[in-house]
Amino acid sequence: MTFKFSRKRFISLSCVVMMAGLGLACSSQPPQGAPGGGQRPPTPVVGFTAQMTSVAETLALVGTLAANESVQVSSNVDGFIESIPFEEGQRVKAGDTLVVLDQKKLKAELDRAQADLDLAQTTLKRYQTLGSGGAIATQEVERVVAEEAGARARVDVAQENLEDATITAPFDGTIGERLVSPGQYVQRGMALTSLISQNPMKAEFRVPERFLRQIEIGQTINLTLAAYPKEVFSGEVYFIDPQLETTSRTVLVKARVANEDGRLRRGMFANLNLIVTVKEKAVLIPESALMWKQENAMAYVVSAENTAEIRPVKLGIRQAGFVEIVSGIQPNETVIIEGIQKIGPGAPVAVRLEERALTGA
Repeated sequence: MTFKFSRKRFISLSCVVMMAGLGLACSSQPPQGAPGGGQRPPTPVVGFTAQMTSVAETLALVGTLAANESVQVSSNVDGFIESIPFEEGQRVKAGDTLVVLDQKKLKAELDRAQADLDLAQTTLKRYQTLGSGGAIATQEVERVVAEEAGARARVDVAQENLEDATITAPFDGTIGERLVSPGQYVQRGMALTSLISQNPMKAEFRVPERFLRQIEIGQTINLTLAAYPKEVFSGEVYFIDPQLETTSRTVLVKARVANEDGRLRRGMFANLNLIVTVKEKAVLIPESALMWKQENAMAYVVSAENTAEIRPVKLGIRQAGFVEIVSGIQPNETVIIEGIQKIGPGAPVAVRLEERALTGA
């Protein structure tokens, strides 16, 4: 079969094919705003406004809590315990009675010593009268004087023993475990109980030699305890040992810590932060904003055109989750803290600001 085309029909068909080709070429172009054409859409990121605040430079140490005062209560005389007018764990005042020993024998010894003293004083007066008239030798008068002095000393000792039979608290504090019972015979020096003064407490810790010049009387410390992990207790340095421990090359430092509610106990393990210096105007940003190239720190800052601008930064004091920026970022500039891995320098960003408490400031 033979097909015949007229010139007119051939020209018309060619135009259709050319227009179809042009339509295909136009349809191959991406729509405006799609990837590969038009302006790049901004990347969602989370930002933080750099804050200016005061910040403390601290030295992290470990130490132990000790009682402000602590004594072992013991007896100065032998005897049977008559009464124990205290309870274990009771708070007492200085001068409160803790233990009373039987006093009958001690009172009898005092009465005998007093009788001997009365006789010695009477004898002394007689000898002094006779001596002034030359009736007896001076040596005899001197002997009686010495005997009267000895009798007086025995009275003082007997009186002191009688007073020691009533054992009192030497200072305000809390009574420890009771180690004796009523009716028990105790000897001189035997432990009866303990007395601890726990307000204030002493925080004792050792500071390495290289930090010694940064420690001084009156500095503030902050400490945390395992028993109260969410609380921070404050104290003040009052003692710096004048000599170093030669083996560890450290110096003993002590601070007083208020303990009005009695929750702090002797022997507790403490994590201490010694405040070395305080900077009144420091720029802080979250540590999550930092990037590192070898040993150099950098951060993304949001520009006025809402694009990511990478800057080198110099770091200062580190706090819990935050870091001081010594140079590179100004107060109130926005840094990117989340979404860093999705952007590059100059990338447009859509910032959602986040607030974080400056817990370390």
